[in-house]
Amino acid sequence: MPLSGTHNIYEGVAGCKRPCLRGTIRFMTAKEAQRRVANRVGGFFSEFWAFAARGNAAQLAVAVVVGGAFSAVVNSIVNDIITPFISLGTNNVDFSHWGYTIRPEQTLNGSSTPALVVGYGHLIQVTINFLIVALSIFLMYKLFAGAFKRMMSEQEEEEKAAPPEPISTQEKLLSEIRDLLKEQVEGKKGSITQ
Repeated sequence: MPLSGTHNIYEGVAGCKRPCLRGTIRFMTAKEAQRRVANRVGGFFSEFWAFAARGNAAQLAVAVVVGGAFSAVVNSIVNDIITPFISLGTNNVDFSHWGYTIRPEQTLNGSSTPALVVGYGHLIQVTINFLIVALSIFLMYKLFAGAFKRMMSEQEEEEKAAPPEPISTQEKLLSEIRDLLKEQVEGKKGSITQ
């Protein structure tokens, strides 16, 4: 088959416009290879910097750090304040040892097999703890959100109560010129339609 026409073997590679004969192989120089790698690496870092500069990554990092510190507060509230009242209400019942025995412990020829127990009590205990922690976090969130909302409304009221900024003489002159130009344009439109 004869070699006719040209074909770009670099089709799909950004920035490469070299035509090559079909079936021939063109090797990259070391500088071209370095440039391609630098573009790829630079592209990765520029994308990462664009992501980080958007603020979402910084907000996420702050949320994780604050959440980690806040978990100690929530655990203390749950363990030291809420759990004693629940223990008082349930008569110090410990759900974690509740379970259903499928097969009791068996001893045959000196070897024993442990009992098969479905420990649903631990699941109940963990679920109750989760609900208590979730409720505590929700209440703390509502308290902070309410305080933030009050603070923002007070700030808005202060801004509304503040007197408007005085208009400078230059701004007055510019607004008068704008009004005169509008009148002239409207006058010309009226004379054209008549």
